[in-house]
Amino acid sequence: MLSRADRYFRHQRPDAVVLIDYPGFNWWVARRAHFHGIPVFYFVPPSSGRGPAGASTRCGALVDHVLCNLPFEEGWYRERGVPAYYVGHPYFDELPRQRLDHDFMARRGDPARPVVALLPGSRTQEVQRNVPMILKAAAHIHAARPDARFLVACFRDAHRLAVEEMLRGQALPIEVCAGRTPEIISLAHACVAVQARSAWSCFITTSHRWWCTGSAAWICGCAVFSKRARTSVSSTCWRERSVSRVPDGPLRGGGDCGQGPGLAR
Repeated sequence: MLSRADRYFRHQRPDAVVLIDYPGFNWWVARRAHFHGIPVFYFVPPSSGRGPAGASTRCGALVDHVLCNLPFEEGWYRERGVPAYYVGHPYFDELPRQRLDHDFMARRGDPARPVVALLPGSRTQEVQRNVPMILKAAAHIHAARPDARFLVACFRDAHRLAVEEMLRGQALPIEVCAGRTPEIISLAHACVAVQARSAWSCFITTSHRWWCTGSAAWICGCAVFSKRARTSVSSTCWRERSVSRVPDGPLRGGGDCGQGPGLAR
């Protein structure tokens, strides 16, 4: 594919190349476009919170304009000398069309038993990599809150079957669902997320506050979102022993993150 792209750049001379996410492959495409003198635009770029070391250096060398989908990224790149512009997140385009399945939610609603959403990601390799970590976090949460229930939000049925296979021998009260991520997030009293898209969905959809608690974040580097405080959102997490993957700087609202667990009694 890279060879085909290189031939196209050489013979067709497009006005510009727009790269979207997926830096592992797109860096090579950017390098070939840059070699041929074709302007490169990068949408959903790697950043301080979700990219390899040296991402800003590569962007500065190979990318003409970075199109940021998160508000804090524009300043982060500009501070490093990379032309960047905040253009918004495509998830906002989905929200007006989103319709929740209230029957699904009613069958799983139980005020006496809080729901914890487990969000492993939408790609197969993400599911394979993240589910074991998230299950460790779930085990620690359940030890502290035996009344908690867990709903795993999978993107497709193949992922659901893979997660159910990983759950064999587990004693946790977990249900695995496919294609129900918005409903599960809406039902949840707290969310455990690893991927940026899942995290973004949590605090846009339900105004969850960011929490990195020792029971989950210290174990697996996950972010835990709680409905305990819904009035503000901050991307700066309290940390003691945890390794946080959240970005620097506020995203929306103000305030800080508390130090208690998300599922307060």
